[in-house]
Amino acid sequence: MKKILITVVWALLVGGIGSLFVFANKKQSNETCRTLKVKIEYQNAETLINESYIVKLITREGIRIKGQPLKHIPIAEIQQLLTKNPYIKKSSVRIGVDCIVNVFVEQRIPLVKVMPAEGVPFYLDTEGAIMPLSPGFPVRVMVASGLIRTRTSVKKEYSAGTHPEPFKMLTPDLQKVYVAASALNKQDFTRALAEQLYINTQGELELIPKIGEQIILLGDTTRLTEKIENLNTFYTRGMDAEGWSNYRSISLKYRNQVICTKTTQNGSI
Repeated sequence: MKKILITVVWALLVGGIGSLFVFANKKQSNETCRTLKVKIEYQNAETLINESYIVKLITREGIRIKGQPLKHIPIAEIQQLLTKNPYIKKSSVRIGVDCIVNVFVEQRIPLVKVMPAEGVPFYLDTEGAIMPLSPGFPVRVMVASGLIRTRTSVKKEYSAGTHPEPFKMLTPDLQKVYVAASALNKQDFTRALAEQLYINTQGELELIPKIGEQIILLGDTTRLTEKIENLNTFYTRGMDAEGWSNYRSISLKYRNQVICTKTTQNGSI
C-alpha cells in the first residue's frame, strides 16, 4: 500500500511540473520580445564581424524581433541564416525567460589572405574554410600569392565552411597554401617571421620574410616541421654570424640541409 501511495505521489508531482512547464511556455509564447542580445566569441582573433553586422544580417531578411510576439519569431530561420554565413563557425539562437532573444556567435579565425592568379582576394580560416574579405574590418594576416589556381567562382565556396572538413573542399593549390600557412602559424618564430607565401612557376612554395630580402624556398608541403626547425636554427645561429644582407636565398627543400645562395658567392650551410 505504501509503495502504491509513493507512486501516486510521484505521478502527481511529475504531472504537476509538466503542467507548469506547459503553462509557462504558453504564457511566454504570448509575450512580446523585449530586445535582441548578441554575443560574439572571437577566439582571440581579429574582428571580422560585430554586433551591428549580426543585427543587419537578420533584419535584411525582413525578420523583425523587438516588440514581436515570441511565438512569431522564426528562431529556426535565424539559426539557418547564421549557419550559412561564411564568417561564422558556430551559432545558437534562444529565447530567454526574460523575453529576450539571445544570439551567440563564434567567429572564424582568419589564417591567410589569398591573392589568386585570377579573381578576387579572400581569406582561408584555420579550418580551411573560405571567407570573403571584410570591408569594414581589415585584418593583418600572412598573404599568399603567385600561381594559385582556384575554381571559376570562389563566391560559391564561401558556404563550404558548413562542410565538416572545409580543407577537403579546396583546390590542390589552396590546400598547399593552407597546409603551409597552418604549419608556419603554429610556431612563434615563423608566425613572427612570415610575411608572404608565394607559389612559383614550378609549383613550389616560397616564403618571403618580414626581415631581410631573402627568399626562403620551402618546396612542397612535406616535412614542414623539420624545415621550420632547420630555418629557426639557421636564423638563430648561422645568420647571426654572417649577417642578414649576405644571403639572397635559403633553400629548405632537402632533408637535413639548409642550402644558401649569397649575394656575392654561392655556398651551403
